[in-house]
Amino acid sequence: MELFHIIGALGKGNKRINRVFVYYFVFLLVIIATVLTGIIIFNVNRKDLVVNYDEQINTDYKVYLADNEFFTKNYLEHNRDYISEIIDLIVVNFKYNSKLKLKHNYIYCSKITANLEILGNDSKKILYNKEDVLFERDNIKTNENLNISTDISVDYNKYNDIAKSFVNAYSLADAKSYLNINLYIRVQSDKHNEHSFGTPVSTLIIPLNTQTVSIETSLDTFNKDKILVINRKASRLNKILIICLIIIAGALFIMIFNMRIYISKKITPFHKFERRYAYLMKNYHTYINQVYEPIDTSGFKIYIIESFEDLLSIRDELAKPIIMYIDVGTEINFIVLSDNIAYQYNMVLKDWYDEENNTK
Repeated sequence: MELFHIIGALGKGNKRINRVFVYYFVFLLVIIATVLTGIIIFNVNRKDLVVNYDEQINTDYKVYLADNEFFTKNYLEHNRDYISEIIDLIVVNFKYNSKLKLKHNYIYCSKITANLEILGNDSKKILYNKEDVLFERDNIKTNENLNISTDISVDYNKYNDIAKSFVNAYSLADAKSYLNINLYIRVQSDKHNEHSFGTPVSTLIIPLNTQTVSIETSLDTFNKDKILVINRKASRLNKILIICLIIIAGALFIMIFNMRIYISKKITPFHKFERRYAYLMKNYHTYINQVYEPIDTSGFKIYIIESFEDLLSIRDELAKPIIMYIDVGTEINFIVLSDNIAYQYNMVLKDWYDEENNTK
């Protein structure tokens, strides 16, 4: 009976080890499930931010003149024709005002470019193009409104000379040349870092390589209820959740690895002995008859069998029961008796310890 007391205590120990393992495993699974759920909910509910806003654009310019005998002022106001030969500089003033109807942390970027275009005789296909950035400003922070006022000096003669040289070099009598002064505005959330601009919000069109110049522009533009769509990309919180998931997965791997080491150390030869006994009783109890007194094999020729499975084959061949006797919890004898022959398999606890010691 001693074996069964030890087995009972051992079973409780195994259950305790398994219970600790299950608790750790379930705990980590719950954390992983929570993090994954958070990521899924965040991404499912993430929608682009749609903002309505009003904008007003005012574009003004003055044409400054070179010394001449006809004009007493050194500049002329907008909205008239100019003689190209006496143009010195063109000073352009861009004013941009916008009012967003949703408070948010916005970043504005602005850029002004001079884009020289020489077009073919159909005035659509570009023969030559050159762009210079005259002004650029990044990271203008605001949470609601933006007001920009910028003066830009344009060297008319520089671009006019380029256009003349190109047209004369290739005898392009029908070519049309223009200098476009473009204002670009980009707005985005403070969490994003876009670098490209869309179409210009205002353009000043200056003809080149002509005797007279008539500058075209929409001097005043008011746009109401325009729509701004800000793409909400993965937030810092989302990245933190993913990092937490990776850390938890690593912790789970380490925990399982350490638990395997811990369990392997806890499983002694007696554990293996007990499991083997439990396995045999579970699967072959119908073939086994247990006795509580030592089996008298005097007068029998004894054959020692190496394994229970071999003894089972002998039992099947002879159609005899297997008799089992437990000796003080340290040895179990399985015997098949036939005539004057005893086929005996001994499961000895000491052999299990010796086997483990030999493998170390």
